[in-house]
Amino acid sequence: MLRPLIIPILFMLTDGLIAQPTQRLPLPQEAAINLPSQPIGPSELLNVVVYNQPSLSRTVRVSVDGMVRLPMLKQQLKVAGMLPAGLELAIAQAVIYLATAPKSNAAYSAFGAAKAAAEATGSLNPPMHILNAPTRLMKDLGYGKGYAYDPDTPEGFSGQNYFPDGMARKQFYQPTAYGFEKEVKARLERWAALRAKVTKGG
Repeated sequence: MLRPLIIPILFMLTDGLIAQPTQRLPLPQEAAINLPSQPIGPSELLNVVVYNQPSLSRTVRVSVDGMVRLPMLKQQLKVAGMLPAGLELAIAQAVIYLATAPKSNAAYSAFGAAKAAAEATGSLNPPMHILNAPTRLMKDLGYGKGYAYDPDTPEGFSGQNYFPDGMARKQFYQPTAYGFEKEVKARLERWAALRAKVTKGG
């Protein structure tokens, strides 16, 4: 059975937070139809219509364990047993949560900077202390000499340099002070302080 699941308000609610559509389409006629009152069951087909976003509108099938992956959300949702109206509200809440969550391009910028550095420096060897020494010869040559195992240190962080020899340490990832990145930023700052302490021999 194909069930209509009309979601006419999601992108109206979030238009100002995401991209403003270039063309405002009229609300679909189906939006005025009362949704079915029977609970959604496994293996059912849901016709998901997203207002003003035809690329996100599609037909999806509920899995045998009652899960469904919807086009505007990454994770699967447990929908079996829900009424269509309840599912619409749950989707609206999830979309609003995602639209209003803090956004950052710090990881994207870091990846680009790291790629540029790799291209500029070429194929440099890792420092000797981080290389395994499975043979006596490699051990005699200094492979793995002076390696510090982080969990064995008092702070759980050795501060050792893992950048290639001849390449200065650089922090590519610059997290913002918003959302979870605020916590990551504090963690990186703490590690930088510990590293400086180890470098100075204190």
